[in-house]
Amino acid sequence: RAKVTPAEFGEVFPADAFENLNESAGGAANVDLSRVVGKRPVVFYYWIAGNPFADETFTELQALADEVGPTKLVLYGVATERPGLGKDRIQERIRALKIHVPVLNDDGFKIGHRLHVRHVPSISVLDAEGRLRLANAGSLKQPLEYKMDVETAIRRVGTKGTLGTYGPMPRW
Repeated sequence: RAKVTPAEFGEVFPADAFENLNESAGGAANVDLSRVVGKRPVVFYYWIAGNPFADETFTELQALADEVGPTKLVLYGVATERPGLGKDRIQERIRALKIHVPVLNDDGFKIGHRLHVRHVPSISVLDAEGRLRLANAGSLKQPLEYKMDVETAIRRVGTKGTLGTYGPMPRW
């Protein structure tokens, strides 16, 4: 297995293909990120199925992405299988939460490593050019700067396609 290096902030995010754990929502069995990265803003949500705060944040983030609109912003859930939390349990939780966006199976923690994931939940944002601007946010309410939180940043990137570089966020 090739070594995966963390993505650099402000640089274009490497786009690979991943298994979609949520093909039951009508999506493809595999998601090729190169079809979206660099064309529309992307939000990655790294999640542990069954964690109450992570589950709640996923539904809030999905509602926000729906409001902004799928033509302006793409949301991907990201999950990794672990002991006691296999594909079946993750898919069961996806259905229970009524998640309708693709959930990427991060086999080998490839996405997590690239996105600097240190804790879950973890929200990361790519701008319309595919550049990594923010990673490891733990909540939509996490402040970024005066009068701007993660939710406002996602709305901004969905509307304008651009966002300043915030880098890895401190633990929330």
